[in-house]
Amino acid sequence: MQFDQVQTPCFLIDESELTQNIRDFHAALDANFKKHIIGYSYKTNSLPYILKMMKALDCYAEVVSDTEYALAQKIGYNPEHIVFNGPIKGEECFLFALENGSIVNLDSHRELRWLEAAAKNSDKVYRVGLRVNFNLNRILPGETSAEDRGARFGFNVENGQFAEAVERLQ
Repeated sequence: MQFDQVQTPCFLIDESELTQNIRDFHAALDANFKKHIIGYSYKTNSLPYILKMMKALDCYAEVVSDTEYALAQKIGYNPEHIVFNGPIKGEECFLFALENGSIVNLDSHRELRWLEAAAKNSDKVYRVGLRVNFNLNRILPGETSAEDRGARFGFNVENGQFAEAVERLQ
């Protein structure tokens, strides 16, 4: 390859190095944690070549939208190996993900309502997490651009939203 002829933007991937990095990461986690997963962020780089490579390396798909969820399925992911994050989930995809065993990270009161409605009509146990935000600047001054404004997403610890969400989940 003639690097002086490469036009940008482009991605140059050293497949063997990337593969070894993922294997080393798996090994480090295996040595220290009984239960863990590695999720590959579709938002970061959604080239199907990379996505298929991550799937072959036993990484879960970490998606933030209905479109990315559909892409993960098209790549061949079983819903049980999809982590559904983000604040822009559609209700239909959200419910499909819940019912089919995806890990769904709740981001809003709207999603809590969807979950509560689904749980009323089912005896299933759903795999959910909560997206949490807190005043990071109070703990690490100057380490965040949010300063004292807080985060945009998730359930806030300081104002009680997180405790309320936990209570509703119980």
